Amino acid sequence: MTILLLAHNRLLCQTLMRRLRAVAPAGPVAPIAPIAPVARQEPEWLLGAAAARHPEVKVDFALLDCSDARADPAVLLRALQARVAPARWLVLLPAPDVALMRLALALGAGGCIVGPAPIERVCRASDLVRAGGQCFPRALRGAGAAGTMPPHACAGTISSVCARGAPPLG
Repeated sequence: MTILLLAHNRLLCQTLMRRLRAVAPAGPVAPIAPIAPVARQEPEWLLGAAAARHPEVKVDFALLDCSDARADPAVLLRALQARVAPARWLVLLPAPDVALMRLALALGAGGCIVGPAPIERVCRASDLVRAGGQCFPRALRGAGAAGTMPPHACAGTISSVCARGAPPLG
């Protein structure tokens, strides 16, 4: 499994890297980084890197932290999907912006968290999304037209993943 962390927050990245390496398979997965299968970049890397510098391997999970990014979160969301196209991904947003949450959902994100968030919450949400679940704020459920959220996107998925052994979101 190849994992890409796109964040400025080093403490968050170090904590996630330790947790993810504990469950990631051993062995190098080039050419993402020498520390693969878990690699770290700043979010703006998505905008400035040449196409040849983007991963040539399939990224199984990505975390995009827009909570302190210097670029427009909507632009970063689109760039992540267009350039990396991770199989599963989680985004940390700077504010409870329903339009950004809807965009993330439409682009295929497995979840959104409003940051800054406690590291344990981010770790649990990452576990949930990597396991195939979804994690979106409840505010998104009732905002706007019906059908913007899959009915299983919140509590039902959390319960089913917890039943398989993942810790619940706090």
